[in-house]
Amino acid sequence: MNTTENPWQNMPTKPPYVLKVDCDGVKSFNNGVDDNCKLHTERLPEPFIGKREAPVVLLNINPKYIQEDKTNQTTGVFAKLCRANWNHETAQTAKFPFYYLDPRLKGHRGSIWWNKKLRDLIKKVGETTLAQQIFAIEFCAYPSEKCYQWPELAGDKYRNHLVELAIKQDATIIIMQGATRWHEAIPKLKSHKKTFELRNPQNSSIKAANLCRPADEKDFETITKVLSGK
Repeated sequence: MNTTENPWQNMPTKPPYVLKVDCDGVKSFNNGVDDNCKLHTERLPEPFIGKREAPVVLLNINPKYIQEDKTNQTTGVFAKLCRANWNHETAQTAKFPFYYLDPRLKGHRGSIWWNKKLRDLIKKVGETTLAQQIFAIEFCAYPSEKCYQWPELAGDKYRNHLVELAIKQDATIIIMQGATRWHEAIPKLKSHKKTFELRNPQNSSIKAANLCRPADEKDFETITKVLSGK
C-alpha cells in the first residue's frame, strides 16, 4: 500500500464498511476481544474530518459506537457528508468541511460531542470559520463502544502520513486523547514545537485551562489567532 495514497476513497458502498487492506486485521481483532471493544464495521468509519491543509490539527482516539444512535449509514445528510469528506478535494470546496459543525447535523450525537469539546474555540472564531480551519485525525477510524487497545492495521500508514504532513506544514497539533499511542506512532510529534497535549484527556475539551506543554492563556490566544487567520 502506498502510504501517500488515500485509501478511504475506495470504501464499499454497503457494510461491512472496512478497507480491503484492513479486513483481515479487523476480523482477527474482533475475534479476540469482548463485545464492547469490537470495531463496528456496520457503521461508517471516520478516519479524519475536515480539510487536510487546515492550520490546526486535532488528534483523537476513535469514533464512539452508541447502540442507540440510529443514524442512517447509507443515505441522509450524515452519510453524504461523511463520504464526501473521505475525498480531500471535495472537502476543499465544502462550506463546513469539519462536518460536525454543519447546522444540518445539529442534534446528531457526534455533533453534540464535538460542539461541547470545541465550545471555547467556537466562541472565539465562530462555527463557519472553525469548520474551515481544523482537521481531526482518529488513531483508529472504526467505531467501538469502549476500548483501550486497537489493532495495527494497514490503513494506519495513511493516518501516519497525514500527521507527518501536518508537521511538515508546521500546523498547530493538539493531541486530544491517546498521547502515548500517538507519540509511539509518530515520534516526530515530540520535537514538533507546535504540539500540545491536554491536561485532562478524559475531558478532552480544547480550552486554555486544559492545554499543557506547558501552555497558558497566551498559547490559547495564539491558537485562536491562527484559526481566525490573523
